[in-house]
Amino acid sequence: MEAGGKVTNYEGGEYFMEGDSVIATNGIIHDDIFDAIAQWGQDTL
Repeated sequence: MEAGGKVTNYEGGEYFMEGDSVIATNGIIHDDIFDAIAQWGQDTL
């Protein structure tokens, strides 16, 4: 992505447009957000 952004689905895959989940961040915090979703579940967001 331009400007360092990162977009994945909740499983970390790059095919977010074909599913029902998406994580879009500035890239710097992406792994932290992904870990939080994995730990607490997507329903907590």
